[in-house]
Amino acid sequence: TSIELEPLALADSETLIDALSADISAETRHVLLQKTEGNPLFLEETIRMVEESGEGSAERIPDTLQALIAARIDRLPPASKIVLQRTSVIGRGFWAGAVAHLAPDVDGIEQALQDLLLRDFIVGEPRSTISGETAYRFRHVLIRDVAYTSLSKTARADHHARFADWLGERAGEELLEIRAHHLDHAASLLA
Repeated sequence: TSIELEPLALADSETLIDALSADISAETRHVLLQKTEGNPLFLEETIRMVEESGEGSAERIPDTLQALIAARIDRLPPASKIVLQRTSVIGRGFWAGAVAHLAPDVDGIEQALQDLLLRDFIVGEPRSTISGETAYRFRHVLIRDVAYTSLSKTARADHHARFADWLGERAGEELLEIRAHHLDHAASLLA
């Protein structure tokens, strides 16, 4: 089932801008409203880009939401970018332990996760499906998709296989279907 949503009305878009950021000039506000055309996620991501890069970046807003998200990911500190990309292999939801397993070469995993939380790429989950593991999820599936496609097929295959190993060690037979899915994905990417 799909539901087609109409773009936000101008007044609603302005309300969203006010709710997300108080310090945007009238000129930048006008550029944001024109470029995003009432798409609330595009507007949110654009505001985040402007807050991270300054109001001058409003003139260089990419034409698509995916390109905007990719630009925000490219500007992340190296550790945060690696963590975001590798967690995208797991799926929309993921665990801190899995992140550490997929990114053993990254110092400061916790700081990278905090950075991603502050930048609204991810959110914390109140409960975890794996006992003793802190759970997170991507704020929007499109963020996960853009991060995932930024990895090479070989890297994706490797990370799927490594995540399946971690899941086998951590969850045993409980999440066997998810583990099989990741092993199948790893094999299909290398075929």
